[in-house]
Amino acid sequence: MARIRRPHRFERSRYRGVITVAFTACIQNRRQVLASHAVVGALVPMVKETADQCGCQVMIYVFMPDHVHVLLTGIDENSDCLLAMEKFKHRSGMWFKRNGVEARWQEGFYDHIVRFDEGWQGHGQYILANPVRAGLVKDWWSWPFFGSCHFDFETVTRAAIWS
Repeated sequence: MARIRRPHRFERSRYRGVITVAFTACIQNRRQVLASHAVVGALVPMVKETADQCGCQVMIYVFMPDHVHVLLTGIDENSDCLLAMEKFKHRSGMWFKRNGVEARWQEGFYDHIVRFDEGWQGHGQYILANPVRAGLVKDWWSWPFFGSCHFDFETVTRAAIWS
């Protein structure tokens, strides 16, 4: 039986420009390989570099054991948040292979284009609270695998939590 490939939810053009997109990418078979200082230490520079290459900024990221949340924002009309996430998954997948990490990303990812009127803060709260909801820590700031690549993290979290 031929596998039916579900198209991405939006046209590629919807991910371009001055927008904010919340992405969630999962590891195949929910293998828990991401909650490691060595792995996250290698992947954070990759997510920053791919965002930079695509004219985007990483507002917040949270690496969970089997998935990652990334809140990307485009900085000008040439920004491409979708391409940034695709490049990150490709580069990090190659890194997994070269470094003996037995993991692969699931095909595709979940995303939500943040409407201007809803603001990014609610998504920031959701992302930051993920380790608490998963029962990994009691307080989100106790989780070691989160941050911001382009912003002062304290300012970003204060804006997300106190909005």
